[in-house]
Amino acid sequence: MVGFCLAWLLLVLVGCSRVPSEDGPGNSTGNIFSLGGVAMKDGYVYYSGADGLCRMKRDGTDKVVLSGDKAFYLNVVGDTIHYHKFSLEPLEGNLWTVKTDGTGLRQIGTDNVMFLTVVDGWLYYIHYIDSEPAHRLVKTRPDRTERTILTDPGVLSFCIDGGWIYYISNTEGRNETYKVRTDGTEKTNLDLENVSQLFVTGQESYAILGNGVNLALFRVDLENGGQSKLSSVSDPRTLHVVGDWIYFYDTLQFHLYRIRKDGTEKGVVSERRGNGAFVFPDTLFLYAIDLETMSTSMYRSEPDGSGELLVETLPDS
Repeated sequence: MVGFCLAWLLLVLVGCSRVPSEDGPGNSTGNIFSLGGVAMKDGYVYYSGADGLCRMKRDGTDKVVLSGDKAFYLNVVGDTIHYHKFSLEPLEGNLWTVKTDGTGLRQIGTDNVMFLTVVDGWLYYIHYIDSEPAHRLVKTRPDRTERTILTDPGVLSFCIDGGWIYYISNTEGRNETYKVRTDGTEKTNLDLENVSQLFVTGQESYAILGNGVNLALFRVDLENGGQSKLSSVSDPRTLHVVGDWIYFYDTLQFHLYRIRKDGTEKGVVSERRGNGAFVFPDTLFLYAIDLETMSTSMYRSEPDGSGELLVETLPDS
């Protein structure tokens, strides 16, 4: 559980929604917000579990361990899984790949990556290092050819939608929001202030705005600057837009809520203390902490929270 929680702290605050396809993206960006600990493809669930990177059917049967790695930012494209290998020890590169049947496990290069997102045959990620220049947005082919640096240093988070990359950067003590083409051209300042998270899906954009204490979910107009408040939120790291619903954490207990895009029908999905939510059109997975035992467990339910079942409990380390 310690490893999971430390990895969770790597998250910073932005994403855009797309539906996974054969060519990518390899996961929805809302799920990447939550460390990408779960992905689904062709009736199978790929997830970071007690035994490492695992695969099972939606009903929990036919579980197979694909690797012993603590795997996050899972992206499943074709018969290949790209992921971030988490370790408490320093690694010379944490970008790995394995086939969906568990064969072909190998490391890809030596970059340390966050927010790994696979779109249209490209791997996009933040390359983070301890020395300057740090936290630049990079794209590369899976075979490490055509590696390209897309932004200046200071990128905290990003998302991709409609050929644009939307990202938050902090180089002078304040967050600034930009968009840039996926080829690195046409960089534009979006003039959006106090952004903790930005979610762009087609013509719709949603943002969590605030100073870290008074956070709220807004519908935002990136072209004209309009904003409409939808709800308060308690954790800027989790935001999903799936169908007509927006999922987020509210209350100090980190209960998972959802609300319609028009701001109506806000309701509780789960009263468990959330530590990562992964939402799909027909399934919801939730990692939750038991404060008495300090253990983390994985649950599966319907998207509205009904029919909850325990998948497994993760080890303490």
